[in-house]
Amino acid sequence: MENIPKILLIDNDRDNLDAMSLVLRFNKYRTYSFLNGDHLIERTRAIVPDMLIIDVLLGAEDGRDLCRQIKSTPDICHIPILIISANKSLLCPMDCQAEGSIEKPFNIDHLFNMIDAHLLVH
Repeated sequence: MENIPKILLIDNDRDNLDAMSLVLRFNKYRTYSFLNGDHLIERTRAIVPDMLIIDVLLGAEDGRDLCRQIKSTPDICHIPILIISANKSLLCPMDCQAEGSIEKPFNIDHLFNMIDAHLLVH
């Protein structure tokens, strides 16, 4: 069976989530999309993704806090995380221990370069 990389996506904008998921699925990634970070630790443990892509501004939630939660959870802290935002001033991945960042609207080539650079499965 082919090992298809799994990417968990969190963005509170359904259109952004659908667009990113479509682009990723078209390029042979399996995606799991969520509009919020509810139960993120449990979802991550259940899915065991090869990467997470988390929007910074999620309404009542801050994606950087979600990133910190994952990175402070021993059994899943190794999973690479990319943060994404339209607000460039919020894209400091080191602040939340993310492996990288992507500015919206995302450039498809940059998105795939970042994924390839940090994905656990190659």
